[in-house]
Amino acid sequence: MKKYVIITAMSCNVFSCAMEQTPLEKANAEQMRYQQADACAETMRDQIDQNILGIDTNRYLRSVAGRYYSRNRNASLTTQQDIANEIDTIASYMPSNDQPDLVLSCLHGKHSLFGVLIDRLVAHEVDNLMSARGSSIDRILLDEKRKICTSDVINKYVKEKALKKYSWNKQGRGYRPYQLPEMNFVGEKDIHFAPLFGHSHIYIGDDRLLMSSDSKYLRAIDNEQKAIIWNMQTGEQIHVNEVENVSNSYSWTRLDEDDPYNRYKGERVIDRNGKYLATPGMYFGGSDSMRAIQNKMRSNYSFPVIMLFVKPTVESQLCQDAFLQSKDDEEELKALQLSQTVNKLEGLPARNLKSLIVEALKNLHNQARL
Repeated sequence: MKKYVIITAMSCNVFSCAMEQTPLEKANAEQMRYQQADACAETMRDQIDQNILGIDTNRYLRSVAGRYYSRNRNASLTTQQDIANEIDTIASYMPSNDQPDLVLSCLHGKHSLFGVLIDRLVAHEVDNLMSARGSSIDRILLDEKRKICTSDVINKYVKEKALKKYSWNKQGRGYRPYQLPEMNFVGEKDIHFAPLFGHSHIYIGDDRLLMSSDSKYLRAIDNEQKAIIWNMQTGEQIHVNEVENVSNSYSWTRLDEDDPYNRYKGERVIDRNGKYLATPGMYFGGSDSMRAIQNKMRSNYSFPVIMLFVKPTVESQLCQDAFLQSKDDEEELKALQLSQTVNKLEGLPARNLKSLIVEALKNLHNQARL
């Protein structure tokens, strides 16, 4: 009996191995997935042309006619409700499919009318994100019941595209998107940086300034050969032994920047996860706003300062914008202070933002007393 069980188990293992897909088989399966989504999008394109635009799908120069009629149809839709209703009609043409996002993405590139209407909904949603205040940020960002249109699938699709567009608007214009050295910051009230101190002058070469591989700590060895460590999530200096005894699972390192054309390696250190940038002097390779903050901090302090910048997330960027648009309104600031979005933030941006809100409320209170 025991022998039979062993043989059966071995047979199952062999069968399991035989059933496991090879990389080529996985790639072919993924291609099949794209082809199925494309076929669904083609079916929807035919129905839009026939039912909404009145175009014969077999007519000569159908695509040219489609663009012309799509432009006229789009011009006739003047309100957000008109657009939403049209999008809901198109959504009703979607065949049963387990990958609706991919189908919508294919259709977005296939049909002019659908593409331009989605772009209009996305633009309106981006405007909502850009104008978020303390009382509205949770509703805009977290309320899953908030509808842009009736279709849940398109509702989700538009919101995701709007968040990406918002992020690009904040950090992508004129810069390489998502490159920390090139990111825009809003000045001294930005929540994504901290001045670190408690050391003598730092020479960045010879690995004198490194970050932990888990992106939590920054270690400097100053000109007096003294090691100083900061928690990058809080900006606080901590005792060296406190870090060294916590874990042996990380190493002191930096992002590999051995590119011979990189002129700024001697001015900055970036963690291997691309989340933090630290510079012990004036870093001339960053964005204009980054250099402006550095200049301001250098003029504020008469002791050596390491500037630490943290990469913004969509959520932290939105919270910062909501603060800047609420900072002169006590009720809006209190709403922001209690918002779920702010209280879900972590690390240095959360700490900085909560401090700024308290400071702004205190200033408004003092002004009211005068």
